[in-house]
Amino acid sequence: MNIIAERAEAVDTLRSAVKDHCMCAKFEDDGARFRVIYPCGMFPDGVQASYGNGKAVALSRMLDAMERHWKSASQPNLEWELKMNKPNLEQTVALMKAEILRDMACGAVPLTVTSFSELHDYVDANCYGNFEVLMDTTDAEDEEACETLWQFMNDAQTAVDRWLRERVA
Repeated sequence: MNIIAERAEAVDTLRSAVKDHCMCAKFEDDGARFRVIYPCGMFPDGVQASYGNGKAVALSRMLDAMERHWKSASQPNLEWELKMNKPNLEQTVALMKAEILRDMACGAVPLTVTSFSELHDYVDANCYGNFEVLMDTTDAEDEEACETLWQFMNDAQTAVDRWLRERVA
């Protein structure tokens, strides 16, 4: 895959991540900037970014802002939510891919990374997919819960590793 195709894929993936985010009630693209309208009652009521530094950068900045706004609105409930609802592997892998592509678009991770273990040369890859929050909310004394979490993390990282290998092949 050439660099133009990789960047186009990064933009498409980031656009999907923005549109799929729980804070996105409406997505607009006016040809010069992206805008997201948040669900009714949220403050602020949305976020926007111009194409000035490129679409991937704009989408990445929007995704970061949306995540900050969502966490500030829901953080007190996040720990409870993770305890009550087992994370979905497919959604977690999609989140990890979006976070990796965001880091690639911003230059934190090279586009040429071909494995999950190689990500560790640039970032703490174990933080992708909210795993640090999952680890914090798992009782360290509960061996079964810890084993389940490690297996879940391993399955997600294996899927992302396979995706990274396939995308550069």
